[in-house]
Amino acid sequence: MKPILLSLALLCAVITSLHGTTFTVSNTNNSGMGSLRKAIDDANADNTVRAANQPTLGTYPTTSIDLGSNSTVSPNAIPTNTTYTTATTSTAFNGELEVDPITGVVRITNAHPAGTYTITVTAYGAGGSTTRSFPLTVNTVGCSIFNANAFAPALNSGVGSFPLSAAVGDFNGDGRQDLAVANQGPENVSVLLRKSDNTGFETKVDYVTGNDPTSVAVGDFNGDGRPDLAVANLNSSTVSVLLRKSDNTGFEPKL
Repeated sequence: MKPILLSLALLCAVITSLHGTTFTVSNTNNSGMGSLRKAIDDANADNTVRAANQPTLGTYPTTSIDLGSNSTVSPNAIPTNTTYTTATTSTAFNGELEVDPITGVVRITNAHPAGTYTITVTAYGAGGSTTRSFPLTVNTVGCSIFNANAFAPALNSGVGSFPLSAAVGDFNGDGRQDLAVANQGPENVSVLLRKSDNTGFETKVDYVTGNDPTSVAVGDFNGDGRPDLAVANLNSSTVSVLLRKSDNTGFEPKL
């Protein structure tokens, strides 16, 4: 019994000596935990900013156009938070696609070949990117001499006798396409300017060429940025060059 009593006495002494002592547990990873928490907070804040700046796009309607034609497709809402936009589709589509980053309108030019394509519009901005898609169907258009609606009725404009060749160009700088026609009979070239209301052409103005003009071509032959005329003359074995006047009122005499 004495050994037991001694052990109990020793235990009581140890407990008594430790009474009132404060123990501090040191966590050596406190700084690492703080860095991790800051990284998480920063990531959450960045995600919040990105979400607020995420680009938006409206919805595009299903679109159908004729082969070789042009069209515009408008979304039901304008884009927001957008820096630039793109419009893409299958490489089988050989037309042109453009999209306005402000309005979101997609412009389709020379749609071909016939078929159905998925057009994908992507908006890019500080908050990332957003995509919208819509189906585009390019329809085959029949070409027949029996199709009365294929062309409007012919609009005839007078030129010289025996016209053999015609060329197209803007010959007065108004942004409209005019005509130049080589006339073999009177040995001249007739220039017909397009009317400002697009209802036809003004009365022809004739310019002298060489003998038997058979072909006419358009080009800038003196480097002034204006389209001039070159006329091939069969019997005289010459080419007549008519330079456009600087005031856009016509052409200089042939060279």
